Amino acid sequence: MGSTGARTISPDADNWQHEASLQVRIREHDRDAMRFHWIADRETRRMETLRFTRALFGLSSSPFLLGGVIRQHLENCHATYPEIVSEIQKSLYVDDLINGGPTVTVTEVKETAIEIFA
Repeated sequence: MGSTGARTISPDADNWQHEASLQVRIREHDRDAMRFHWIADRETRRMETLRFTRALFGLSSSPFLLGGVIRQHLENCHATYPEIVSEIQKSLYVDDLINGGPTVTVTEVKETAIEIFA
C-alpha cells in the first residue's frame, strides 16, 4: 500500500515556462499588439517596425497566456486521457500540478502528465 500524503509534481518552473512560451505562436491578426522598433541602420538611424511571432517570457501577461494554452491543450487531450486530464484540471494551480493520493496513483498521473505535455 502506497503513501497517502500529498505530492507536488512541478518541473523547474523558470525553465519550463520559458520553454513553453517559446512554443506559443501568436496568431497573425494578433501580432500588431506585439510590435517593437528596431534600429536597422545605426548610421542613418533608420528604424524598422517588427512584430514578435511567439509569446514572450517575462511579460506580466505571460502566466495568463501560458494558463490559457495549458487549458486548451488539456481540452484537446481530454478524449484520449479523460480521467487523467480531469485529475490534472482539478489539481492544477497556475503551472504547478499538486496531487495527492497513493504513490501508484500519483506516479500514474505524473507519467501521463509528462506524456500529455511532451
